Amino acid sequence: MAGRGSVPVAFTTFYRPDGVQTARVLAVWDGGTPVEVKSYTADTNGRQRLDLAVPAGASRLRLRFRYTGGNNWYWVVDDVRVG
Repeated sequence: MAGRGSVPVAFTTFYRPDGVQTARVLAVWDGGTPVEVKSYTADTNGRQRLDLAVPAGASRLRLRFRYTGGNNWYWVVDDVRVG
């Protein structure tokens, strides 16, 4: 990723919130501190695309999909593609 201004990230998502819950996408560049790049607060279904700005000198990207909830609703993530 070195030398790139941004990197595309795409994934399919099905999110159905209810009550107190969160769905967040985090980027971790070169093992650093996770940075939230997207959060969901309403029903979201289908293909998503994010263009992530690459920090100067970064060479590795790790994505984290974090769901917090304790009810009968859900967040599904599939078909993740980077680049």
